[in-house]
Amino acid sequence: MAGPGAQTSPYNRRVIAFAALGSLASSTIGQPGWYDFFNLPQTGQPGYENVTTPVIATANGLLSAGAAVACLALTVSGDLYGRVRNLQAGCLLGILGGALQGGAATLAMFQAGRFIMGLCIGIMVTITPMYLSEISSPLSRGWLVGHHAIFLVFGYMLSAWIGYGVYFAPNHSFGWRFPLAFQVVPPLVLLSGSPFLPFSPRWLMSKGRDDEAWTIIRRLRQSPDDPGDVVAKEEFSQIQEQLKLDHEKLALWGGNPWKAIFLKKSYRKRMIIGFLTQWGAEFGGPLIIVSPAPSLQSAYLFQ
Repeated sequence: MAGPGAQTSPYNRRVIAFAALGSLASSTIGQPGWYDFFNLPQTGQPGYENVTTPVIATANGLLSAGAAVACLALTVSGDLYGRVRNLQAGCLLGILGGALQGGAATLAMFQAGRFIMGLCIGIMVTITPMYLSEISSPLSRGWLVGHHAIFLVFGYMLSAWIGYGVYFAPNHSFGWRFPLAFQVVPPLVLLSGSPFLPFSPRWLMSKGRDDEAWTIIRRLRQSPDDPGDVVAKEEFSQIQEQLKLDHEKLALWGGNPWKAIFLKKSYRKRMIIGFLTQWGAEFGGPLIIVSPAPSLQSAYLFQ
């Protein structure tokens, strides 16, 4: 029997690290040049509460609305098209959303970019950890899937430092356009390398593509310590049995997962715990703080 170290091949680690780029997403608005370009009163100026505040609130709301729409859409597209295809769709939306914001000529164009970027973020923060968990070994899944959170927080940090750095740029147009345009870099890199990402073995097996799934699992778990691919064979068998069990349980509810979630007590409990965990994380207001970070910095740090 292969040891724990044989569960995660170097190839698997490279895939995890690269796919985690999907978690590197964040943005800031509110640079001085942004106010000037769109003729918006800045903090302390007449009209800020009646003109600027609704614009910023709309920008934040559209970003969150786009993310919510994407999350709901993934309940269908995640299983229909698979994890990698959805990652690629998210990348395309991220590139488009970042380009529209960074190159905005009107406020409507900017707000459209916010909504599209929200779609990107909704896809990435949902499908990325799902994909990472399905290609990770059970013995190291916590650490490997944790790359999602690491890259997510790093994205917030990077956006904050970029926003801080360009705040002092003499070119005000560059000061607000560059941070927004920089958003296209991570999805562009991920999209470029995505053809080399393996499909989720679990998703492939759920579609009856067992031969493809076996080839991927074998490569993910390949190790000199396990020449007989025992680890890969065990995982392949476990996925087969789990999919069979899931199908049998779902059949009791007419094959409708939504019906099962709301009517079966154990499923409902898990859904509520998961929902409250995610809701609690956002209820603290991290997006409200991160998005208009330059405004907060100018109001409290540079006065």
